Amino acid sequence: MAFGNFKIVYSAGFNNPRVRQKIVEFLSSCDETAKIEFLLVGRESHLLELAKSNVKKLNEVEQKILHAIYNSCDFGLVLKASEYYEFGTTSKFSSYLHSGLPVLVPENYFYLASIVKKHSVGIVFKDCKDLLAKLSSLTPQQYSSLTYNARLLGYKVKNGYFFKKSILRALEKVV
Repeated sequence: MAFGNFKIVYSAGFNNPRVRQKIVEFLSSCDETAKIEFLLVGRESHLLELAKSNVKKLNEVEQKILHAIYNSCDFGLVLKASEYYEFGTTSKFSSYLHSGLPVLVPENYFYLASIVKKHSVGIVFKDCKDLLAKLSSLTPQQYSSLTYNARLLGYKVKNGYFFKKSILRALEKVV
């Protein structure tokens, strides 16, 4: 990556009409001339009716290949296709972090946005214009810090740190 040129991955099952609608709306609002490439990875990606030069589509891939794809990207994008994202986390979010990939999360995803802010593992944004502004002002040092924090939090999630912590708290209350 030449700094300032970012590759953003969005991984989903595009056979879900709500997912397709959300990603098409988001990408349609993004400036095609920005120094950003979007990589859409998932089942039925060909169903996306979107022709932009900075958007590439890749059909569903095996998990081990997905990890390599994530490693070739700079950020993982989370977009809401369900109200669930307001109250909980997703496997996509965890998968990005597990790969050490900083995340991009809309500010109205309250729970995920709070995690991103608390652990400094990505960027919280209002809309595509806001996201592009934040990415263009990002320094290499800030990006390095986001990547480090994403790897650290991803390691904790992968190894059950938060689950174990919750179990220990619950056991303390019982005893």
